[in-house]
Amino acid sequence: AEKFRAAAAKAAKVGSDASSEGSRSRSPARQPRAQRARGPQLRDWVLVRNGSRFWRDAVPALVSKVTKGLSEEDATVCLVLPNHLALRHGFGSQRPFLVLEGIGLRDVRPYTGGDQAWLRSVLLKAIKEHRGVAREAKEAKPALYAVPEPLSPIAEQEEEQRPEVEEEEQRHEEEEQQQLPDAEEEEEQPEVEEGASSSSSAYESAEAAPATEAAPPSEVAPTTPLQSGRRR
Repeated sequence: AEKFRAAAAKAAKVGSDASSEGSRSRSPARQPRAQRARGPQLRDWVLVRNGSRFWRDAVPALVSKVTKGLSEEDATVCLVLPNHLALRHGFGSQRPFLVLEGIGLRDVRPYTGGDQAWLRSVLLKAIKEHRGVAREAKEAKPALYAVPEPLSPIAEQEEEQRPEVEEEEQRHEEEEQQQLPDAEEEEEQPEVEEGASSSSSAYESAEAAPATEAAPPSEVAPTTPLQSGRRR
């Protein structure tokens, strides 16, 4: 009887331990209070309800931006997640990754799955593919300016002779401009000579004036009556 009681007690103890372990495994792991208070941070993986109100439809996404508000309810996050339909089935019209902006904190939860490294590699690959396609489209874009048409032989000859003609016209203009000041000097030169001749003639008359002065009374020859009458 004692052995039976000991075996029954041991079985009851083992059952209670197993039930407690099962209950612990089914309950979700609780996060520390500090982690719940700080909310999602940059480059954290979270679960987001994209187009559904049930958490069973949530998908993992990477936090690329956090916008804080006046309260915790006003804070929003920007998420980037790989588009599995475009990656697996090759839908060309869709981007290989999705960008969700303005997602409230009530629609996201921390993600602790073991496939975060795989998701990160898939997301980086999708972003590189999208950038490569955008770069190729930009390089293949036609030029905005029109390509000039080829010229005919006559037009080409005129284009070649145009610089020579322009240089010759410019040289003629420079020669004309150089001749203009010479003509002005030639026009002004006679006036200077006339002024010089008039001054020289005045100087000569001033020098000759003393020679015609009247002689002293003693040297003047006596005049005859006949001469005086003629003078009258």
